Order: sequence, then structure tokens, then C-alpha cells
Amino acid sequence: MFQTINGKPLHRRNVLRAVQNAADKARLNGDGREPVGCHDLRHSCAAFAFSLGMTPVEVARLLRHSDAAVTLSVYAGLDDASVAKLGEKLAAGLTSL
Repeated sequence: MFQTINGKPLHRRNVLRAVQNAADKARLNGDGREPVGCHDLRHSCAAFAFSLGMTPVEVARLLRHSDAAVTLSVYAGLDDASVAKLGEKLAAGLTSL
């Protein structure tokens, strides 16, 4: 995904350094907080995908998980809005029975 000007892959340490520098500029890193890392971007992507209404299978495919159960166990319920939407879907499904 990330490459040098010559098209070669960046070393993972350089990618992490770039992410942390961007987080510093955005003031996301600070006292008493663990620095933002590459995996945090993955969590944000998953949370955003769920907030858009993507299914666990779709998010699993996006994150390249072989099993949607892994996606659900790690990423489902990342934000309150997603949990509320799930409740609304369940309620709508029950009323249609």
C-alpha cells in the first residue's frame, strides 16, 4: 500500500513514523495517551465501515479477514451509533414477523 518514490515497499517502521507524525500534527498524541499507530487506522476503518451500514461479511472482506466471526469479535460495537442501529434493525425485523 505504501511505497517509496522508486515503487519499492516502505519499511514498516517508516510507515509507523509517518502515521505518528501525522497524529502529532493533529494533536491526537498527548500526555497519558498511547501514540496513534497503524492498527488504530485499521480500527477506524472498521468503525467507519460499520457506521456506513456495511455488513460484518463486507467489513471482513475489506479488512482481509478469512472469517467474519473474527471481524465481529474484534470490531463490532465500536461506537454507540452502530449499536443503536443494530437495535433499530432488530426491532424492525421483529415487527415484520
